[in-house]
Amino acid sequence: MDGDGITNCLDQDADGDGLSDMEEMTDSDGDGIPDMYENMIEHLDPNNPDSDGDGIPDMDDQDPPLPSWAEDMAKNNDWTPQPDANGVSGGLEGFYPLAVLAAVKFTVACTDCEDPTSNPQYWRTAAKDIYDNGYDETTDEYTRSQWCPAPGSEQHGIESGITTPSPKYWTTGSPAYEYDYLVTHPEITSTTHNYVMTWIMPVQGYLSTALYTNNVLISSPVTMDTAFNLQIDGYAQSYSFTMTEYQIPENVKRAANAPDDFPEELIHVPTIPQRVQDLATSITAGKTTDYEKAEAIMYYLRNNYYYNINGTLTPDGEDFVDYFLFGNPTQDGKCTNFASAFTILSRLN
Repeated sequence: MDGDGITNCLDQDADGDGLSDMEEMTDSDGDGIPDMYENMIEHLDPNNPDSDGDGIPDMDDQDPPLPSWAEDMAKNNDWTPQPDANGVSGGLEGFYPLAVLAAVKFTVACTDCEDPTSNPQYWRTAAKDIYDNGYDETTDEYTRSQWCPAPGSEQHGIESGITTPSPKYWTTGSPAYEYDYLVTHPEITSTTHNYVMTWIMPVQGYLSTALYTNNVLISSPVTMDTAFNLQIDGYAQSYSFTMTEYQIPENVKRAANAPDDFPEELIHVPTIPQRVQDLATSITAGKTTDYEKAEAIMYYLRNNYYYNINGTLTPDGEDFVDYFLFGNPTQDGKCTNFASAFTILSRLN
């Protein structure tokens, strides 16, 4: 979704809505507004350049006015994703096309906290489970340098362990989903908070929420898959959700170890450069519990790399994680870089 026609994971449908990225920029009626946006705006018809028949083309018609999020796009006559956001300072990468650079994507308020902006969470959109770098033994190269993990990788012949909702996973109208079966230690307590998330323009696909989300309040149907990803059928601009926050005593965390019965999808590591394996071993040297190892990996990434919303493009033929850890001269990356590196370093331990 960076506007160069190729997504970071080489996916022709970056937002997973069944329409290719190029198709979403189709302008059937030639009025200068892509069908994707006309479908979001109630009074516009993607097949009619003068939707209300008043003789004024949709692009110039201010009666009725465009939504606030679309005004700048119309004013600048720029409805396209930014070209190569990875190489443009301040450009936005992912979530949705946006013509205004360096803009705020969304705002969040906690409605039952003493301070509406307190208690920040790690906002998550979609959890992945597969790391497939496309290693080719004959060339000793990696053919998926931008890494396309599941969900969304089925077109590449990669079978994900993340499945569609089953009766025990949440869908719109179901009782709030509870996570107490996953958090069973008697010393752990919990509180529930309600958040309202408002985007500056409609979004689709996976909703951004917090870990341990219990339910989502929105008019469009939402489903939860087995990785607790919440996918909306339609568009969303503002919605509320509740989440459970667990208070875990420090001594409980430090003694924690992962279960022995993880699904294969959650522990598999493909052929990867030896220096990544060596780094994983060195980071956790002397650590005894899985929590201590995870914490050591977190601090290593935090102290040695920088967050950059534009991410970094991995050169063809190289491994996505290896390049982030060793090859990128600026030592920066976005969420997928950090999350992928953390995951692989953890699985190697």
